[in-house]
Amino acid sequence: MVRQSKAARISRVASSGPCQLPPISDWTFEAVLELVAREGFETGCFDFKAGLTGSNTERQKLQSGISWTAGGFANSDRASVLIFGIEDRATGKSPRDRIVGVSCTGDLRKQFHDIIASIHPSIDFETVPQPIPIPGSDRCIFIVEIPTSRRGPYMVDGRFPVRTAGGSTAELNWDRVSERMRFNHERCAALLRLKIVVDRARARVNEIETIGLGHFTRITKFDPIALRMALDSAAVAISVEPELFDLLESLIEAEEEVNRVIDYCYRAKGADHFAKRKFEEKLPAAISSATSASDLIAQILSESDCARRE
Repeated sequence: MVRQSKAARISRVASSGPCQLPPISDWTFEAVLELVAREGFETGCFDFKAGLTGSNTERQKLQSGISWTAGGFANSDRASVLIFGIEDRATGKSPRDRIVGVSCTGDLRKQFHDIIASIHPSIDFETVPQPIPIPGSDRCIFIVEIPTSRRGPYMVDGRFPVRTAGGSTAELNWDRVSERMRFNHERCAALLRLKIVVDRARARVNEIETIGLGHFTRITKFDPIALRMALDSAAVAISVEPELFDLLESLIEAEEEVNRVIDYCYRAKGADHFAKRKFEEKLPAAISSATSASDLIAQILSESDCARRE
């Protein structure tokens, strides 16, 4: 099989959709050049910036623009990147000449962090491991990735930006802001209720494992109906969490399977070889799903700042 270079992979990914960008560690100079040459206009998920700090006369305007764009990306529903060291296509220059770079000196990550300090709440971001050298120059390209976030909406200087599909950063009106805040509050409440039910299932599965099928008459069966009702009531809240949804569906299925084994033991008046084999097959799935779902909900609650919202 012929292996593609990083630049070729990134070129293919960028051209296949407006927001399918490569991992932050895969960027190279060739990849940036391919993107600049291919994409005539910035999109909803990447933005070119000529500089990072700017001269004294233009610094405030430049850095305000960076904060506004970064906040807009944070309020969008997709991972996005800021690529520093690329002039606007309005200059009329060739793609190669538009790559002017930024100074390679100093801590560029810290500089970016300081620039976006006005965004509230603070946003998460990743950068290229090292600034990308420009061949034949002492300057570099610096790339920042802003991942999708469970927090927000994010405010910049009293306003709420959002990145549009057309590549501009607009301002959310107060109705939209209020709607997002209300949804986040309801989402936190639904997740907290769901976590209570999942933690009960997690405790139950540990109890069943401790008792063992040999004492099946002492086992209190799972309550998959309660979990299903909790999942249904939180459906909107976790609609953007496909991994959690899949884990909960798997947990419900595993609970039902273990319950069927216990019911079989009552009918058979004992735990025979068939029951023990099925029990050994199905209980680990329940343990794994309950543990993973509980841990993931806790992670989502933390990343969503739900304790602050309640």
